Amino acid sequence: MKPAHIIALIVIAITMGVTLYSFSGAIAKHVTLEQAIHDPGVTLQVPGKILKNTVTYDPSKGGLRFKIADMNNPSEVMQVVYDQPKPQNFDTATSVEVVGQYGQDGEFHASTLLVKCPSKYSDAAK
Repeated sequence: MKPAHIIALIVIAITMGVTLYSFSGAIAKHVTLEQAIHDPGVTLQVPGKILKNTVTYDPSKGGLRFKIADMNNPSEVMQVVYDQPKPQNFDTATSVEVVGQYGQDGEFHASTLLVKCPSKYSDAAK
């Protein structure tokens, strides 16, 4: 094998390794509320039903606070804090997937909200 081919293979292998390592940190494990509570400090993705009567939003600070209930166990509830502007379709959403970390303060600090709006996917009037 020529030295140029060996160098090219080494560069490709290093590039693949760096790429895989970079993407591994961007993927959040999908868990239940209970699992998120028992795994503080780890970036996780948690689905839940939005409890509408708990939603508070401070537009001056961009702080959105609300509680979500577990999709399979509605008695399991978790407080979510999202320190960014409220998503445009949040008010019509029924459920959400929060990506972030459960903190020592007993709140889930979301860095991303994936809002689920059922009306968006319902059949058009027939």
